[in-house]
Amino acid sequence: MKTKGYKLIIIILLTILILIISAIGIGVYYNSHEIHFKVGSTITTGNNTRPIDKLKSLVLLKGDTTAYEELDIAYLNEEYEEEYLIYSLYMANKYNYPPAYFYVFHCLTSIYVNHKTGKIDKETEALALKYLRKGVELGDVNSILQMSELYASGKYVHKDIALGKRLLKRIQKQ
Repeated sequence: MKTKGYKLIIIILLTILILIISAIGIGVYYNSHEIHFKVGSTITTGNNTRPIDKLKSLVLLKGDTTAYEELDIAYLNEEYEEEYLIYSLYMANKYNYPPAYFYVFHCLTSIYVNHKTGKIDKETEALALKYLRKGVELGDVNSILQMSELYASGKYVHKDIALGKRLLKRIQKQ
């Protein structure tokens, strides 16, 4: 009889231990991931990283690629990616930073998708493709993948599956 009582106590203690470990794990997960809040017209991150204004300054004044990538997290995971376009243009044009060319393309084209404003106009499409092609030229993986996908689907460019495959092979060589 005592053995059954001890087994029941051990099972209860193990269950409590599992619940405590799970709760700690969930807390750690949420504390380690970005949570964003809109305060007035400013975006702030809820993960105790550098303030958005500091990141913007580092991008504009120093071309800080780490700060630029932190802005990516803050903007692209939320509904504020149009503001990220400004910093992408800056990083592409002033610092010739390869990933920025992809994000210029992404921001310009996603505005039409996310806000359901209809088909992209020809001028914006041409500008977006210009930046994407420059990213491909500089060897940016995201640009190459996106361009390959566009050629495969025929979206924004003439459909050319063979060229799309050649672009993918280029990534494999890197």
